[in-house]
Amino acid sequence: MERHARASIQYEVIARFSRGLLKTDHRIITPFIYVPIIHPGLPSRLRQVAYEGNTTIPGPIADPQGWHTLAPVQIQGKLFNRQTVNFSCTLSLALPLSYARGSVIPLHLVIQSDDVQTLESLFPPRAIICRLRRTLRYHPEENKAVDPKLRKDEFEHSELATWWPLVESSRSEKGTFKRTLSGEIVLSPDLMPTTFIGRFQLEYSVVLFPFDANNFQPGSNNMLVDCAVEIATNLPPGPRPRIYRPEYQSV
Repeated sequence: MERHARASIQYEVIARFSRGLLKTDHRIITPFIYVPIIHPGLPSRLRQVAYEGNTTIPGPIADPQGWHTLAPVQIQGKLFNRQTVNFSCTLSLALPLSYARGSVIPLHLVIQSDDVQTLESLFPPRAIICRLRRTLRYHPEENKAVDPKLRKDEFEHSELATWWPLVESSRSEKGTFKRTLSGEIVLSPDLMPTTFIGRFQLEYSVVLFPFDANNFQPGSNNMLVDCAVEIATNLPPGPRPRIYRPEYQSV
């Protein structure tokens, strides 16, 4: 049962008692909940070591086998409604792209620009809008007369990523300035897992939106990045994933 869903899945056990000719049959119906057991794959060995020792997880450069790095996105906008700024951002998600509900999705972001002021003053961590996106699909059979609204996918954006600087702005080998941040999306333990049952599908992805900074107007309001992920029900074997965001560590 999903909020705003135009379809749902229900499981029942039905016992039918047949009493013979000219007598009324009886049925007993009992609904039950079915929860699949979905285990994510193991994280990289270097990330397991970090979880065991409660140390910082290595990024994509130190642990290339442990991350899925998406293609860089080029972004253009206006600062103070007059100055045109250009920069790129590269988002990485920890492998495998399957995460247990109640755990976290580790993230890594690199922002590059020719202007160091753009990096330091325009894009504080709170300006980076990255969320978990839920997509609910229910497509009835095409040859049946069905309300067109039932064929419309439902979208919902929930958990918001938290970011903190990993490396301050520095000049790269290509002469551009680079800023590196770590981030994570903390997953609610009540999330419904990724589901594919017939024509009913519940899917998830991590999406990056245009940055929300004061005095900055993005050239487009479209999503910058959309990466499909799986939400599992059980933790993988081995050390439990840790939450690293600064406010959590200080509690």
